[in-house]
Amino acid sequence: MIKAGVSPKGSTTEFDANIDNIEIKLAEIESELTEMNANGEKLQRTYNELVEYKLVLQK
Repeated sequence: MIKAGVSPKGSTTEFDANIDNIEIKLAEIESELTEMNANGEKLQRTYNELVEYKLVLQK
């Protein structure tokens, strides 16, 4: 590890901190993705309703 320029002391703590940061970021991205999927589904339903209304008005 010394050849790689990494100190054996504290590297585990640094690694754990990086893992924690990655897990936090992943949770944030997962939440955003869930919200985006819900918004996409709502947009699709709204679009379908509008197409249906348009067809009714054309009759």
